Amino acid sequence: MSKKTVNHKELCSVLKVLCLLAGLVALVPSGFVSASWALDVWDGSVAEGYEGGDGSSDGPYLIKTGGQLSRLAREVSAGTDYTGKHFRLVDDIDLAERNWTPVGYRENDPSLPFCAAFDGGGHRISRMRISGNIKDAGLFAYTKAGFSVKNLNLEEISIDISCSYYASSAAGGVVGYNDRGTVADCTSKGSIAAASSSYSFAGGLVGYNNNGTVTGCSFYGSVATSSSYYPSFFASAGGIAGGNSGRLSGCKSGGSVFATSSSFGSTARAGGVVGSNNGTVTDCSAAGGVRATFTGNKGSVYVGGVIGMSDYRDAVISENKFSAAGTGQKWGIGLDGRLSPTGPSNNGTVEGDID
Repeated sequence: MSKKTVNHKELCSVLKVLCLLAGLVALVPSGFVSASWALDVWDGSVAEGYEGGDGSSDGPYLIKTGGQLSRLAREVSAGTDYTGKHFRLVDDIDLAERNWTPVGYRENDPSLPFCAAFDGGGHRISRMRISGNIKDAGLFAYTKAGFSVKNLNLEEISIDISCSYYASSAAGGVVGYNDRGTVADCTSKGSIAAASSSYSFAGGLVGYNNNGTVTGCSFYGSVATSSSYYPSFFASAGGIAGGNSGRLSGCKSGGSVFATSSSFGSTARAGGVVGSNNGTVTDCSAAGGVRATFTGNKGSVYVGGVIGMSDYRDAVISENKFSAAGTGQKWGIGLDGRLSPTGPSNNGTVEGDID
């Protein structure tokens, strides 16, 4: 076997390159690699403070860890609504499938509102788990006027709540019950389920959107809701919002939507975008399966590729698209290629193409 002769000039060149690389590494600030690349995995603790900031628009409170996010939840649940304050997420957070207490949630009492501006900074919060006897569930339980959230991504989330006492339930990836707040440019991926003995709402982004605005958002996963026991109530599920009396625009949903009800005279409503609509839905799209069932006496089922049921005469539904396949009574908006509302319980003005 012949021996290969070592070229000393080549060896010197290689050594020079290695030395140069070593010098560059030495110039990197201490802690830079870990700070930039390490994903914070929440251990269930509550931080003593935020990462920084004073809550102003120029100096928002900074949230970097699960402990700091948990601190926000605890303080809002204690009565601090942070009206006029600003928050910014500055890193990805893994909630590690620990049971998350929604921001503003209080056990056995009505949720307290969060009224601040929350900028997700394009970061993601993953593996959020919420379960139990909870009325309003999401990253935020209950939000009011002054609240806004933008540029936030939720991944691998799981919400499964039941409200056994005489009250409605609302579950959404970002917000359970949004009262006049704004949700913009957010994504939600995972499974969301809500059950109640009365009204029950479940949506990919928002459980119920009460005169609020949801724009430029998307959901991928499954949504399910059920209502039982009390008569004349309903279960409502939608890919973006379970119920809407505000404004939805430019949103996309991909996944399955299911609603079921069993009490006397109740209804099950399922829509690719919204289950029950009393507001405006424009330029939204849905793809996936939409299904609703009723197993009691004298009940109704409403299914639509876009909206399950629209029962407000001033509602406006325009420029929406769907490829969702629906099963149930053909009283929804966007079913079997129909443009106009059909059936006695759908009202409002439908404009543009629904295809």
